[in-house]
Amino acid sequence: MQKINLKVIIKELKRLYLSEVVNHQSTRYSGLHSLWNPCLRSELVIKRTLIGLMLLPVTQTIFASNLFNIVTNGPPSNISITLCLNGLGAISCQNYTIPALNLDITTLTPNHTYPNAGIKINTPGFKPTNCTMNNNGYCLFSVSNTQSASMQAIPSTCQSQGDVIQFLPANTTVNNPTSNTPNSPQTFSISMTMCDSQGNALIPSVTNPIHVDVYGAPNGVITPTSTTTSTGSVTFTYNGQTFPNNISINAWISDSSNHGAALGVTSVLQQNTPSCSFGTQDYHVPLAGTLPGALQVRADVGYTAASPETTLNIYTIDTGSLGVVVPISELPNNGNVIGPGAPGVKYYDSSGNTFSGFYYLAPVRIKHASGDVITQPIMVLGINKAYCTGPTTKACYSNPPSPTLHYLGVGFNRNSSTANDLFNSPTANAFLHLTDNNNGTDITPGYILSPNDMTAATGLTLGIKSTTDYNILDLTPNTSVPGDFNAQAGCYQFPNSPTPNQFCGTALLDVGIDYMFIDLPRAEWPAGTHDANDEVPVGTLMHILMGSISSPALHYNFNAVQGVPPADTATPTKVQWIDNASIFVNTGRRPLYIYNYMYNGQCGQVGFKSLS
Repeated sequence: MQKINLKVIIKELKRLYLSEVVNHQSTRYSGLHSLWNPCLRSELVIKRTLIGLMLLPVTQTIFASNLFNIVTNGPPSNISITLCLNGLGAISCQNYTIPALNLDITTLTPNHTYPNAGIKINTPGFKPTNCTMNNNGYCLFSVSNTQSASMQAIPSTCQSQGDVIQFLPANTTVNNPTSNTPNSPQTFSISMTMCDSQGNALIPSVTNPIHVDVYGAPNGVITPTSTTTSTGSVTFTYNGQTFPNNISINAWISDSSNHGAALGVTSVLQQNTPSCSFGTQDYHVPLAGTLPGALQVRADVGYTAASPETTLNIYTIDTGSLGVVVPISELPNNGNVIGPGAPGVKYYDSSGNTFSGFYYLAPVRIKHASGDVITQPIMVLGINKAYCTGPTTKACYSNPPSPTLHYLGVGFNRNSSTANDLFNSPTANAFLHLTDNNNGTDITPGYILSPNDMTAATGLTLGIKSTTDYNILDLTPNTSVPGDFNAQAGCYQFPNSPTPNQFCGTALLDVGIDYMFIDLPRAEWPAGTHDANDEVPVGTLMHILMGSISSPALHYNFNAVQGVPPADTATPTKVQWIDNASIFVNTGRRPLYIYNYMYNGQCGQVGFKSLS
C-alpha cells in the first residue's frame, strides 16, 4: 500500500488555491469566464472542490453581467441591490442578489471611468459604505474596468421611530394625461425601510415579507394591487389612464419583538392637476349629536359593512384636527385590524387633552341613512391612556380626560401636533377614503356639514356631487405635505375700534369647539378689545370674513359674549386672544347656524352656503 505524504498534498492544495485566485482575478477583469473550455472548467471544478474541502472559512463569489463584475465575500447575507453606471439619473442599471456583505465592483467597458456610478440597497436595514448618498436613493462612487470600487453593505442604525415603515420616495407622482387620451404606461418603484419596536433594523424575508396593498385606483390603472416583498422594494405599473382621486398604498410587516407590526401609508398623486369634476355617489349621514353641541355620528373601527351594528358608537367630528382615535379595547380581533404598530400620541391644543396608545391599520365604518359605508384601511390611533399636557391654564387640568375618546379628525392643514403624532397627511382623514364596489372612484373625497339647513336631508353628506349654491374658495397646495392644502384666507375686525382694526391672515371653521380664538402679536391688540383674561369684552362688535375682503365667501357680525350666546346665531361662547406672530381666526362651530360648510379634498376647495 502506497504511503500518503500529507505535506505534499497540502503544498499542492496551496498551489491550486493560489492558481484559482489568479484565475478569479483574471476573469473579473476580462469578463471571458463564460468562454472557458470544458476541460479548464472541469479542472477548476476539481480545484474548487479540493479547496473548499480544505479551506471552508474562505468564501468568494463572482457575479458577472454585461455591465458589472462583482466579487463578494465576508459575512453571509441575502440582500438585493441595484447598480447603475449613472447613479444620478438611474441609467444603465442592473439588479443583483448578493450573498455576502463585502463587495468589490468593476465595470466591463474598457478604458472608461464612470465617476457617478450608483448603488442602491433595496433590502431594508442596510446602507452602503465608501460612497456619497444622492437624494434619489443612490449612493455614488467612481469605478472602471481597471479601478475597482470596494464597499460594504452594513446594517443601518435605526434613527426613525420603531414600527414605522418609511418610503422612498415619500410619495409618488405619476404623469397622468391632460386630455382623454391615455399616456404611455409607466413604472415606478417604492423602497421601504423600518425598525422594530426595540430600535433594530427590521429585515423582511420570504417567511416574513412586507405586505403591500393599493387602494382607490380604478381597475387596471395600477398593478399589482396586492403583493408581498422580501427585498423591501416593489415596482408598480401605471397604465397611463386618468384616475379621479389620489391613490393610497398601505404596507405592513410583522414585528416579533412586540407581536405587532411596522405600518406605513404612502400616496400616488397626479403630476398634472386635472379639472375639478365630481363623482356620482354620495352618502347622507344622520347626526347623532348636533348644534349647539358637537357634531356626532355613529361609527366603529375594524368592521365591514356587513358586520352587525351592535359595535357602532358615537364619534365626534372635528374639522380642527386630523386622525381617527378609538379605545384599544374596542378594536376587534377579526383580521381587519393590523397592529399594534408604533406608539402614538394625540394632543389637542384647545383643551390640553392628550391621548396615547398605538397605531393600527383598520377600516372605519360609518352609519348612513340607509346602511353603512366603510373606508379603506387607514392609520388609526388606538388609545389606552389619557392625561393633560400644555400650559396649566388648559381646561383639562380642571376636567381631566379619560381614554374613552371616539374622534374623527377630518380637517386639512392640521398636521402633527406633537412628537409621535403620525397623523400628518390626508391619508389619515377617514372622510376622504370611502370605498365601495368601484374602489371609491365614483366618490369625490370630501364632505358637507349642514346641521342647521332645513332644506337638507341630513346634517352630513360624505362625497361631493355638486357645489351649486356654495361660495367657493380655491385652496393652494401644501408643498410640505403632498395631497394636502393650506388654510383659506380670513379676517377679523373690530369696527368700532380705532384703526388699524382689521387683521387678515388665515382662518378655520373648527367644529370641535364652541368658542372663537384669534391670533395676533400682543403689542398689536387694539385698546379696549381685551380684558384681564385676554378675552374680548362683552358687547364688543366684531366682523368675521373668509376669502377676499372685496368678495368674501363667508361674512357675519356679532357682539361678543362671555357665556351663553343668543340662540341660533354664529356668536361664539367667548373670543379668546392668543399672543402669536401669525394672524389667524378660529371661528368655532357656531357659524354652522347660518352657513353650510363644504370641503373638497381632491380639488382643494372649501365652500360656504348662506342659509339666510
